[in-house]
Amino acid sequence: MNSADPITLEALRFFARSAGRQLLEEATALADDEWRAQEQLRAHYPAEFCRAALALVELRRHGREKFPEADRMFFDRPGLEMATRREIACYRAARLGGFESIMDLCCGIGGDLSALARDREAIGIERDPIVALFARANAELLGATSCEVRTEDVTEIDPSEFAA
Repeated sequence: MNSADPITLEALRFFARSAGRQLLEEATALADDEWRAQEQLRAHYPAEFCRAALALVELRRHGREKFPEADRMFFDRPGLEMATRREIACYRAARLGGFESIMDLCCGIGGDLSALARDREAIGIERDPIVALFARANAELLGATSCEVRTEDVTEIDPSEFAA
């Protein structure tokens, strides 16, 4: 993740609380006028969380091209750019329908992982802890109930640990 990215781990933790969810709702409503939004939101919330909320709202707007559920998902710019469109992820998952469990290495924000975990157990591996949080949240949001996300470096995984 880019160190200048306003969507920090602290911001994500804040967004998980009711005040953070309220900030995201307000930022969404004000997103058409960023200057006005910054002024109004900063009157009630810390500046760093306002920046993060407006950045996430903008990414969600762009994410609608790939995900019908984008208005509730979590993204960073690289993750959104690399994410597989929802319909393609579902197609890929259907092609792997014969497997009872599956791993998504370098799962990113969890687009493919969410589709893979709808009908089977799935494990997502992501090195970046913030992106792994995105993957967990997005998988849950997209109905992937049999999903686990691990924050690990895929080059250090022993594949035999996952063998059936």
